[in-house]
Amino acid sequence: MDANRGKEEASFGIPQAEHAWEEYMGFLTTAKSQMTGGLILDIHGQAHPERWIELGYTLSKTSLNSGIFSASCSSISHLASQLVNVSSETLVAGNRSLGKYIEEQNNSYVCVPSPSNPSPNNGSYYSGGYITKTYGSRSSGTVDAIQLELPQWVRAAEERPRFCKALARAVMKFWQTNYCSQYNHEFLPC
Repeated sequence: MDANRGKEEASFGIPQAEHAWEEYMGFLTTAKSQMTGGLILDIHGQAHPERWIELGYTLSKTSLNSGIFSASCSSISHLASQLVNVSSETLVAGNRSLGKYIEEQNNSYVCVPSPSNPSPNNGSYYSGGYITKTYGSRSSGTVDAIQLELPQWVRAAEERPRFCKALARAVMKFWQTNYCSQYNHEFLPC
């Protein structure tokens, strides 16, 4: 079962897979309904030849390549609406982006989008799937979402502990920089 798809595609008509999909989506729906705001990170693995970390905001590869996009039409649209003096480019690919904070942790971690790679150009790129589109704030709500597509090398046993710590630090920096002016959560300190 692939939860990052609609029910039919995710479960192949297998009743047990359909049930698992329904339970997972039910959990996400309930959790989101109980939150006054927040950020969902939908983490996956990919095997693209570029070996970079792909951050999906439901912005197409074409939009990122053109440099003409709006975070208000992305899975972080609620964040964008709260930070009216911060440009879409800054939030998605600039100095306040998750990509910047991940790359700061280790020079080997290359992200798209980020200040060093604001767009995928001709490279492979996942823009965000079912969960990011459905549960992010693209069309409504106060919960944002970002899909992280991790290359195999950061998931490998020898790199995974280092990367997990680096990702946790990067997410905290992204949260503190962009969300702390809006929320005072007991789970994520500001």
